[in-house]
Amino acid sequence: MKISSTRPRITDRVLIGGLIIVSMLITSIDHRGGEEGTLRAVRQGAQVIAAPVAAVGNWAFTPVRSASRWLSGLGVSPADLEALEAQNVSLRAQVASLEEERRENQRLTRLLEFVAREGLDTIGARIIGRQVSSWEAVLVIDRGSIDGVELGMPVLAPEGLLGHVFEVNDSSSRIRLITDQKSGVAAVLQSSRQEGVVSGSADGRLTMDFVSADTTVTAGEAVLTSGIGGMYPKGLLIGSVSEFEVRRGDLFQTITVEPLVDVHAVESVVVLMSRVVQVQEGSE
Repeated sequence: MKISSTRPRITDRVLIGGLIIVSMLITSIDHRGGEEGTLRAVRQGAQVIAAPVAAVGNWAFTPVRSASRWLSGLGVSPADLEALEAQNVSLRAQVASLEEERRENQRLTRLLEFVAREGLDTIGARIIGRQVSSWEAVLVIDRGSIDGVELGMPVLAPEGLLGHVFEVNDSSSRIRLITDQKSGVAAVLQSSRQEGVVSGSADGRLTMDFVSADTTVTAGEAVLTSGIGGMYPKGLLIGSVSEFEVRRGDLFQTITVEPLVDVHAVESVVVLMSRVVQVQEGSE
């Protein structure tokens, strides 16, 4: 026998009716409570709790939105890209040119300060050729006999002695560097005042010979021209002691001198027009 029951349907209707009544009561209470209502306080509390979650979500999606905006701005035509590339190349060339002018100005300023400080009678020159090898160490400058350059005149760089003129043409001259194996410079140790001869070599190193074995030598000690022989004025900087050795039974030490002038980098020099000018010792 089939028995039908209406109790579930009645229960559903009662539940739905109750929910409607409760909803209307809540709406009425919230409206009457205004800004100070109890339900509004509950909503505000829920918003406070949910705020951190919303902030995290916003932070997570910000890079995505930024990337989207950036990508949307890449609509540059090929012609525009080509023009920008050409402009970039031009600007790089201008920067390189300005940097070279700045460095050249620094070199010339140092030379002028050196000449003015020592009161030297000089003429400026530029390097127009390099012949630096194991066979010879020679530079060519753009000054010659028409400029008053003569054989034997010393040539200086801001750092110190470079060499001397050994060949003169009308508008150019050849300079034998102190690192050339045919070169020899009468020298003196600044501290001990012991004299010797600084010679070049095939590998570009400088050695100072004829310094007594019992002489106290210090690494880093300045080596100057002694003025003996008349080729170079007294007191021009040659370099500094980098190594020294005293072998048992030898009368003289073996001293290696580090030149102050980088012959591969120097571009501007001065020719000392008079060989009788006495330069202050220890000047740099």
